Amino acid sequence: MAVKIVEDSAVLTLDFWDKETIYNGQVFPVGTLACDALNIPGEVVSHMEKLCEKLNGFMKTFDSGKGNPALLPEAKFSAMKLLELMAKHKPFSYINMAAFRDLVKRCFTPNGVKSANALIQAQKNSKLSDQIADKYLDGALLSRLLPTLAHFGFSLKAYQETMLPFAQRLHDSEDRARADYARIFDSYFPKEPTFEDAGGWMSMTKVTMQYLTMEHPGGDLPVLVTRSHYVSFVGMLRGDFFEALRAGHGVRRCFHCNQWFLTTNAHSVKYCDGLAPGDPKGRTCRAVGAKNGYKEDAKAHPIKGPYVTRRNTISKYVSDGAMSKELGAIALRLTEEKRTRAFTDHDYFLNCYAKEMGQKAIVAEAKAILAAQTAKEGILP
Repeated sequence: MAVKIVEDSAVLTLDFWDKETIYNGQVFPVGTLACDALNIPGEVVSHMEKLCEKLNGFMKTFDSGKGNPALLPEAKFSAMKLLELMAKHKPFSYINMAAFRDLVKRCFTPNGVKSANALIQAQKNSKLSDQIADKYLDGALLSRLLPTLAHFGFSLKAYQETMLPFAQRLHDSEDRARADYARIFDSYFPKEPTFEDAGGWMSMTKVTMQYLTMEHPGGDLPVLVTRSHYVSFVGMLRGDFFEALRAGHGVRRCFHCNQWFLTTNAHSVKYCDGLAPGDPKGRTCRAVGAKNGYKEDAKAHPIKGPYVTRRNTISKYVSDGAMSKELGAIALRLTEEKRTRAFTDHDYFLNCYAKEMGQKAIVAEAKAILAAQTAKEGILP
């Protein structure tokens, strides 16, 4: 069916699990997509809106009952240019853009317009069935993709206009626990949404929500997710933003580069981990901020915090006799090595550090090293 084709492109589908958002087979801390969208420059959004004008004009001819094929060339050109621009900016660069372009090429054709017009007539005459709908596959695909693209610029603009002021309210607060976010939300948004709010902050415009089990993209662990299909990007981004608040994740504006970044704990971090603009040493904003005199508490530091926690836990286990001195020495050495690597290898810090610094991971790795050493010394057969 045509609907299945569009859903497979996954451009408007989010899976929520634990404190994660799964999007196009990629896993992010929930709120990442919503935060990324805040950073798209206003001039880029305006350019996207301009590209959407031709798409809107083309779409309105279908609204009147018969799509005009004469407007197809300009509409298709605008659609491809829009995808090209989307691919340059997060979170839309996370989309499988090659697959998305293939869908546009498939349905933005004279046959696609003809098929869409025939589908409209069949719907008006109430003569549509699953078997008949298969004949209008490209038309149904055009009917789904055209509004998504035509409304894209407006969606992004509406999202930023509504959510940037709220994001600033979150940024200004030094209290960043889930309960704090709930209080800020309650004080900022109306408790009783009115009809006028339908297109604003509260509009999720969700097609469906379902629960299903899937294999986690990061491994073979089965997880039960909440899958949400949206009809617009603005609804999808708002959904990710508000789910983040429920998980205790909030946005903050970096005090150095002025970009929005996501915080995932209650600590009031002031600098992001992105590369500092124009820094000749290639340092992160956090490193530059520290050099300039800002000293964060060790527990709040994304590298030092896990290291200090793990070091203290291992030392306590050894002191209490719950861990041998030999195993403890290896575990402490591993924590030192991982901390050092996290400071010098940004990809390792982003993708592996937190997981490898976990208690179970450190102990398991230390036990494997100790077992190998013991076997090499001939103590084990």
